[in-house]
Order: sequence, then structure tokens, then C-alpha cells
Amino acid sequence: MQDSWCSPIWDGTQMLYGAAAREYRLGLAGGVETVIRNAANQAAEIATRQALETINGVSAAVTSPQSNVVPMDKSAARPRRRA
Repeated sequence: MQDSWCSPIWDGTQMLYGAAAREYRLGLAGGVETVIRNAANQAAEIATRQALETINGVSAAVTSPQSNVVPMDKSAARPRRRA
């Protein structure tokens, strides 16, 4: 597997290869912390969007006039007993 961060890149004066190319790209991206933060934010946004799409789809299916789900007036959770 090839690491795209280490592929050759021109820095304006010379070609950089390997670790030097990776360090140059990390610098352009704002550093390791910025790259990690951006990747985590993108992953969280995608996961949240997919979860909301799932919830909205389930909600629409349950509230549909053709649904066979019977609504309940009370919560399904039971009160916890205290010791």
C-alpha cells in the first residue's frame, strides 16, 4: 500500500520525497493536530447525518397512516427499585 502523504511533491524549489514530503504536507494542512481534528469532525458529521436519516426514516415509517405500530400513552421504561 502506498502512502499518499509520502508521494513526491514540489515545494517550489525542489522535489521532496518520503518523510520530507509528508512533513511538508502536514505543514500545509496545519499540523498533525489539525489533520486529526478535521478528520474527527468529518467522521462525527457523517455519523450524525446517517443517524438522523435513520431516525427520520424510522419515525416516518411508524407515523405513516399505513403503519401497524400502535402508539402508547406511557413510557415503556419501568421505574427502578431503590435498594
